[in-house]
Amino acid sequence: MTAAASLYRKFGALSLPLDSSDPATDLASLDPARDILLDLFAAAITAELGGVWPLAVSGSALSDSSPVAQKLPSMPTPEALAEMKTGWPLLCVSRATSGQSGFSDFTLEMRQLVQRWDIDYILCPLTLGNLLRVQDVLPTVGKTFEMVIEKGGHAAYRSVQVGNSFLTANALGSGENCCNFWRCEVKDMALGPASFSSKDPKYYACGLTLETVEIVTELDGESVPLDGVTGTFGLTQSGDPSIIVRG
Repeated sequence: MTAAASLYRKFGALSLPLDSSDPATDLASLDPARDILLDLFAAAITAELGGVWPLAVSGSALSDSSPVAQKLPSMPTPEALAEMKTGWPLLCVSRATSGQSGFSDFTLEMRQLVQRWDIDYILCPLTLGNLLRVQDVLPTVGKTFEMVIEKGGHAAYRSVQVGNSFLTANALGSGENCCNFWRCEVKDMALGPASFSSKDPKYYACGLTLETVEIVTELDGESVPLDGVTGTFGLTQSGDPSIIVRG
């Protein structure tokens, strides 16, 4: 498809037409909002827990890990965990495949996608003694997510300079390299043991459901790309503006 045939729309962080010169070799770049959420939450957890993590997990199965040992831009499944060498703790972010998500009218002229997201922070199986030492990490992670969303970002992920000060960049809002959410909020949180199948040992996790709103906006240049054309600007005999474009 040529650029001239594109929709010339922006839906959340997705912009059409796609840039064919993008060096990306896969389709992962088509959901930048998901990738930003994953990197943002990982940076926030690492920054907030990094100072106490080594002492808290000493002597446990997490002793050689960091607060986020591995990131996964999808939900964990037994098949995925069996295929990859999983590092724990594991942070997963994905758009929910079921639930209260869907398209609707934002205004009379604009459409929106109300999207649910699944966010999971998972610890590996632990003995009871080690679990009692690290279990409070899970509600702390949930509270950190909530505060990051309320603030719109985290300084460990991205900051902006204003005068002589560095402030947290709003990575969730509008702008370049942002999620471009109209709204983002935590809907619910669950803590405790979890299993990927009936045969698996019990893992320990903090699971959140987010709800975001992404809206459609128009991009400049919607009608016809003007590369390689010339234009003549003037007035008609009646005095009205005249524009003549030749390819």
